[in-house]
Formats: sequence, structure tokens, C-alpha cells
Amino acid sequence: MSRQNTSDFVAKTGCYHWVQGMTVLDAIHAAGGFTNFVSGPIFITHLDGTAVIWDCPPAAIDATNEPPVLSRNDDVYVRIF
Repeated sequence: MSRQNTSDFVAKTGCYHWVQGMTVLDAIHAAGGFTNFVSGPIFITHLDGTAVIWDCPPAAIDATNEPPVLSRNDDVYVRIF
């Protein structure tokens, strides 16, 4: 089983087990949720060095702004700007 790394503005930063189909919000939930109200980008860095930025909460609720599905060994960084 692979791990997800989470950091910044979650209750319990660290590495968490990854499962197929896991979204960025699943990883944040595994880390105990947000420490405060979060409004801003969530950065996801893939093992191959590519990155995705997802706005949380989404500016508009629609099917095009679903939480990204994570890959093995992705790093998830939550920051408040």
C-alpha cells in the first residue's frame, strides 16, 4: 500500500495510506480534516514532478471542479492565502 503525504493546515500532518480512487478531500479527511476554515488552493505534487492546483472550496459548484483523484505517493499541501 502506498502513502499520501499531507501538510499545512490539517489536524495531523504526516503520511497516510493511499487507496485506489482516493481524492484530495479523502486524504485531508484521513489527516483529521482542516484545522481552520480553508479558502484557497490545495497543491498536489505527483511523483513524476508534475503538479495540480485545486481551489477549495470551489468558486462554483459544478461537475468540472470535482476534487482530484490522487496517485500513489502524491504530496498534498493545504495553504491559506
